[in-house]
Amino acid sequence: MGTRFTFATTVVTTLLVGAAAEAGGANNLNPQNSLCLDLRSVNASGSLGACQSDDTECPDHPIGGPLQCSDDDLDPLNGGICVTRACYVLDQTVVVDIELGPTSQPACGAQVFLGWDTESLDFVTLDTDPDSELGWPLVFINHVEHDAGRIDLVLGLPVGVSCDAVSASENGGTIARLIFTATGECDTPGVLFVPNNPPTRVSGPNGALPIVGCNGDALPSDTGEMIVNATPPVWQCPPNSSGSAACLTNTREVFFPPVSVATSCGDIAGPVTELCTVEYFPACVDDQDCPGDATCVDAVCDAPHIPDILDPLDYLDGGGAFLPGRTEIRCAASSGCGEVSTCSTDIVNTGLNRIVIDIELSPTMVPGDPANPTTRCIEFSLSDCSPVVPSYLFSQDVVFGLIANIPGHGTAIAEIPPANWTCVTARDTRHSLASTCDVACVDGDFTATFKGPPPQEPVCEWLTQGNLDGNDVIDIIDFTLLGGQYLSMPGAAAPCDYPSIHADINGDGVVTLADFTYVVVNFLDKSHPPCQGICRSSP
Repeated sequence: MGTRFTFATTVVTTLLVGAAAEAGGANNLNPQNSLCLDLRSVNASGSLGACQSDDTECPDHPIGGPLQCSDDDLDPLNGGICVTRACYVLDQTVVVDIELGPTSQPACGAQVFLGWDTESLDFVTLDTDPDSELGWPLVFINHVEHDAGRIDLVLGLPVGVSCDAVSASENGGTIARLIFTATGECDTPGVLFVPNNPPTRVSGPNGALPIVGCNGDALPSDTGEMIVNATPPVWQCPPNSSGSAACLTNTREVFFPPVSVATSCGDIAGPVTELCTVEYFPACVDDQDCPGDATCVDAVCDAPHIPDILDPLDYLDGGGAFLPGRTEIRCAASSGCGEVSTCSTDIVNTGLNRIVIDIELSPTMVPGDPANPTTRCIEFSLSDCSPVVPSYLFSQDVVFGLIANIPGHGTAIAEIPPANWTCVTARDTRHSLASTCDVACVDGDFTATFKGPPPQEPVCEWLTQGNLDGNDVIDIIDFTLLGGQYLSMPGAAAPCDYPSIHADINGDGVVTLADFTYVVVNFLDKSHPPCQGICRSSP
C-alpha cells in the first residue's frame, strides 16, 4: 500500500485512462475508449482552472461571474473541457490524478509513461494507492527521472489473483496520484503521456483494453496548457499633471513615454488603443459653467466632450498639446489568467498662462535669514498695450535672498489670464518706486526681468528702494516716516497683509542708519512711467 497525501490548497489535474462510460456515466463527455484530461481547480487562493461543462463547482471567473461553458466553448481535443487556460501561482502544489474511467469489462493493471516540463514543475512524490476501489496493490515499476521529467509506472494485480475477480474496477478510480510544485513561469505544456515502446496501456482479462486520444486520435494526450505565476499586466502610465497653457496659445504641451502594457508572459489581450479610452472635459467659459462653488481658475466643467480637431487616442503615443480643461486617460488590461490592472491619468490644462518675473531690489540688501526670510509684497500691473491700461493687476509675496537667491534677488511665478502680454510694471508696495519692463514669451512662459541699475534698455531696472509712503517719488515724507521708526525692530518680512509702514529697507530686521542710506542716495528719484510709455514707443 502506498502513502495517502492530502493538501489543503492544491490544484488537481486528472488524466482519465480507459473506456468511456455508458450514457449517463460520470465521464460521458469523453469519446469511447479514450485517455482524456479533466482539469479542475480546487485552489483556495482563487486561481482559475478549466472545468467540465457539467461541473457545478466551477470557480468564479476573475473578470466577472461564474465560468459558463457553452457548446462552442468545449474543446473536443480535451474531453469536452471549457477552453480556459489553467493558471497557477508560483510554489503552488499541483496534484495530478491518473484516473481509470469506467470500463465495459474489468481492468487488471496499467503501464503509464508520463513526462512534464521541468522548468515549470518540480516533481515531489507519487502515491500509487490514493483510491482503494481498484484493488491494485502491486507496483511492478516506479521509476522517476527528475532531471529528464519522466515517470515510468507499471502496476496491477498480484500473481494468482484473477482479473475477473476485480469487477469493481469497471467503475473506474484513481490509479496513481502525482505531487508537483509549480516553480517556473509562463506557459508550460504541463504533464503529458509520452510516446514509448511499449506504449501506455490498460490490461483487461482478455488483453489490452483499446484506448485512444480524446478525439479518437492516437496518444499521447496531456493536461493542456498551464500558466505558472501569470503576473498582472504592468502599465507604463504617465503621471497626473496639472499646469498652464503655453504663452500666446491655449494649449499645454505634455510629453511622456508612450502608454504601454506587458506581463512577464506577454499574454495581453488587445493593443493599447483597444484597451484605453481618452476623454476631454473642457475648461469653463465662465463661472456659471462650473459645478458648485468652483471657479474657472481651479476647476473644469463636468460635461464630457471630445473636440472635433482631436483624435484623443493620439495622446497614447507620448502626449502632445492638451486643450484647456481635463483630459482623462483610462486603460485596463487582463492577462491570460484574468488578472486585471489599470492605468489612470489626468492631464489638466488650467487655460491660464504662466509668467516668471526675476526681481532685484536696489543694493545693498543683507543676505537674508532662512529662519526669518526677507519677504516683500510685490505688486504687478500687466498690459497687452490695448487702449485699457492696466489690463491685469496682481500682488505676490516674494522671498528675497538666501537660500533660493543671492542677496536682494527674488522670483515671482504666477498664473495669469491668457493674452498677448507685452509690458509689466512692478513695485515693492512698502519700500520702492515702480519700474516698468517689456514681457517676452520664452519656452512657453511669459518672462520679465527687473535687474541692474539705470539706465536699462528697455527700462527693466531694479526696484529702487526708499519710497515708504507708496507714491511715485522718494522725498522728505519718506525721510520723516523712516525717522519715526528709527531703532525699531519690525523684522525682515513685510508681506502683502502687513498692516502699517515698514521701515526696515535692507532686510536685517532693524531700522538703522543703513536704511536711511536708501532715502539719501535715491532722494527725489521717481517711478518709471507705467506701461503706456513702452506701448507708445513700440513700433
